Amino acid sequence: MSFGTFINKFSKKRITNDLFKDESIKQQVFEKKKIIDTNKIYQFAIENNIGIPVRLYDFNFLSKLIPIKNYEFHLSYKEVFSNELRQVAKHIKQDDNFSIHMPDYLFGNRIVDPISKNKNIQKDSKKMIEKLLVFADYIQDKTQKKVPIVGSFSQTCERKKYDALDDLFEYLKGGQISKFKILPQWLPVYAWYFGGSVKINLFNSFQDIEYLKKNNIQICLDVCHLALSANYFEKKWKDWYKHLYPLASHFHLADADGVDSEGLQLGSGCIKDFSPMVKKKGMKIIEVWQAHHNNGYGFIEALNILTKKTKK
Repeated sequence: MSFGTFINKFSKKRITNDLFKDESIKQQVFEKKKIIDTNKIYQFAIENNIGIPVRLYDFNFLSKLIPIKNYEFHLSYKEVFSNELRQVAKHIKQDDNFSIHMPDYLFGNRIVDPISKNKNIQKDSKKMIEKLLVFADYIQDKTQKKVPIVGSFSQTCERKKYDALDDLFEYLKGGQISKFKILPQWLPVYAWYFGGSVKINLFNSFQDIEYLKKNNIQICLDVCHLALSANYFEKKWKDWYKHLYPLASHFHLADADGVDSEGLQLGSGCIKDFSPMVKKKGMKIIEVWQAHHNNGYGFIEALNILTKKTKK
């Protein structure tokens, strides 16, 4: 959680769960653990294509611990070029569903940007994406299902907005890459890059909504980022959601507060109710910050919240 959230909401509360040395403070340490019917919530997740993010190193563990058949690989730049991809892919089950989240960074702490005017960034970004497509293709061959690939295509005012968007989608529709389902992710105005808050200017304004609608472009709708960007422009996130949900074929779910407090547990921020997204087609990936800690308790709690809210 952010320092502001801690001061405003939790600084005077008692810790009720274990907090280990060097572990960041999160909302779960202030809450009593609930008795949860995991069989019930796992079945609910499977029926509604709700999944969790996994890393290469914890995929086997988490997929056995939380067997909900929907997983999104979150990869680092280094992992994309490692031999670990093929090793992990051997454990993929044919009846499971998968998506992939592109790395945000290139080697040397550079933001991924396949249309950058910096030729080295452009070349390295495209090389990374091409390598990523090999992994996606391997999964698709094994599962016989499309693998959505989510990308945070952001920039920091390097060029005019619509020139950048035109160039990006021209690239995504060209050549071999057009055979894959690559989805730009809706973004906040302030992104947590390089350990701090960086202002970006793509996929986070109403002008971007109009562009996407005009060109009928599918996206990954990160509803946490949606709320943060709408809050920045002092708009209601539900109004923006009405415009974007017809274009959303993939979702990221987490709550939000203010303009930069992201990854909050479902129901603890300004979004509150996620049930409208649950019944939408496509995968819904829970992106609660550090939910994998304590044997994935944050994911289990989020699934419990979704199950209860949606059933009502």
